[in-house]
Amino acid sequence: MPCHFSLTFTLDAEAMRQRHRRKFLGQVLLVISLVALFIAVALFYLVVEQLEGNVLTPIVQHRMVSLPPALVLSSVLAMGLVFGLVGVLVATPLTVVVFIVVRMLYLEDVLGESSELDSKR
Repeated sequence: MPCHFSLTFTLDAEAMRQRHRRKFLGQVLLVISLVALFIAVALFYLVVEQLEGNVLTPIVQHRMVSLPPALVLSSVLAMGLVFGLVGVLVATPLTVVVFIVVRMLYLEDVLGESSELDSKR
């Protein structure tokens, strides 16, 4: 009888090890799939943000304010180099303000010409 008990115990232990290995393998595959999904979503987000920030926004600003896209990108780059993240955040609004003030002061006061801003009103 003791022999039968040890054989049954060994078979049960081996079956438990097999179940544990399958369960562990399933958990590893789950983690791998979640990491792959995270990387895919992060890459998609990065691509969309880059397109929106570097292509779409300058085009919209050019149409709305007649601000050249190269000026926007240059100002963001320059302000980012000088002031870091805060410079990047305030570069475009500050560039728009300076551009409009220069246009109004120089074109209207010095040259006496009406700007596109007056014709849009």
